[in-house]
Amino acid sequence: MRRLLATAVLVGVIVMLSVGQAHAEPYTVDDTLAAIEQYSNEYQVSYWWLYRIVRCETGWTFSPYSVGRQGELGAAQLHPRGELRRFYAWGYDDPFSPYQSVAFLAQRLSQGGARAWSCA
Repeated sequence: MRRLLATAVLVGVIVMLSVGQAHAEPYTVDDTLAAIEQYSNEYQVSYWWLYRIVRCETGWTFSPYSVGRQGELGAAQLHPRGELRRFYAWGYDDPFSPYQSVAFLAQRLSQGGARAWSCA
């Protein structure tokens, strides 16, 4: 019984440490807004279009750690069976980074991919 309890505690500690490392440098709403400004200019996509999509997708919170009901991740709410696959295929690796998430959103919008977002 002691061995089982010790194993459970060890697993819990490992999980907590790995979760803590996943977001060692926490992003804020300010990072999300800065990313919208930066990538609207870089990809020549309307600031207000990006702003409205992120606002709608995150439920007005602009939280880079938003998770949707169907498992959508990040400020751009990348769907696991849709745009999240493309996100990874294009070399991005952290959907909770507002800089990566919004850059991907702006890139897709500039290429005509707005239909992937219900809020577009």
